[in-house]
Amino acid sequence: MLGDVPRHQVPDLMRQYDITCALSRWPEPYGLVVSEAMASGCVVWGSKRGGIPEVLGHAGVQADPENMDDVCKRLRPLLTDDAFLIEHKKAAVLRASELSWSAAASVLQRCFQNGTPPLENHLQFKPDCLRSERPIRRF
Repeated sequence: MLGDVPRHQVPDLMRQYDITCALSRWPEPYGLVVSEAMASGCVVWGSKRGGIPEVLGHAGVQADPENMDDVCKRLRPLLTDDAFLIEHKKAAVLRASELSWSAAASVLQRCFQNGTPPLENHLQFKPDCLRSERPIRRF
């Protein structure tokens, strides 16, 4: 355990590793560590809970943290298949670039120009709140 690490040292520290584990048993609302790890080129081995799957998109490896067989099954290819690891590292960096403030600003700018709500037309995947059948509230 490293203890407290100054913010400016986090990216360099994360770049020293290939895999970041975010197997939270708690339904994290947003996985900040997940997005930081992906931006640093790490594959995230994360929970199928809370906001982690939405942050990961298809770039990470998801497991049920309560099921050790699933946890091991999802980690194994990252440790044994170099091509799988490299493919997911590239996907992680690409996914992280979609989560930047400038990317979010671009989506909002297009929405304002087109007059369309951002979540309906501009996300590559839809968050859980849009998967339901209930109508979307428009303001």
